[in-house]
Amino acid sequence: MAKSFGELALADGQIVTVSMQNADLRVELTMWNEETETLLFRDFLGVEGLNPVNEDLSHGVESTGDPFLIRCCALREERPNEFRCFCFYSAWSDVATFKVIARSFELIGRLWGDNV
Repeated sequence: MAKSFGELALADGQIVTVSMQNADLRVELTMWNEETETLLFRDFLGVEGLNPVNEDLSHGVESTGDPFLIRCCALREERPNEFRCFCFYSAWSDVATFKVIARSFELIGRLWGDNV
C-alpha cells in the first residue's frame, strides 16, 4: 500500500544531513527515539531553506502548487504536474523550514507512524 509524505512520523525529529548526488537528494533524520532514518528524493530539481540541520520538526506536507515548485520547473523546463514539493515544518513555528522539489521520494528505514 502506498504511503504519502504527509504520513511520515516527523514529530520531534531533526534533519542531520542533506546530501546530493546526480539527480538524487538524501535527507538523514534523527528521530525522537535516537533512530536514524533516511529519505531519498528522486529526480530533485531544487531545495529551499535556511540551514535545516538540527531544526526540530513537527510534520511534513506534500503539495503540487507551491510557488517554489513552479519556479524550479520553469527554470528547468519541466512540467510542474510531474513533480511535488515536499515541505518539512518546524516544531516551533508554522513555517516550512526546508522544501525539496522532486519527482518522488522513498523511505530508507522505518519512519511510518504505524511502525514507530
